[in-house]
Amino acid sequence: MLTVVTCALLATAGLAVTLGAAAAGGFLSGFCALAAVVRGVLRGRRPPGLAVRSTVTDVTVLLALAVAIGVLSFSPGV
Repeated sequence: MLTVVTCALLATAGLAVTLGAAAAGGFLSGFCALAAVVRGVLRGRRPPGLAVRSTVTDVTVLLALAVAIGVLSFSPGV
């Protein structure tokens, strides 16, 4: 899973260069939301690349990041 996270970050950087910050932010926001769902479904210490704290804390942080990045990405002036 850590490889998937790394690839997503590289894809975000590529999108930022080619399509702009809004597209990259939208992609990263969607990926954080998807990671929150995966982390919520898989209990315990799975998946290894996402499981850092308790499941509730990980899901809350990932969803908060998804919302914050999404709002900032699609705000006027970006």
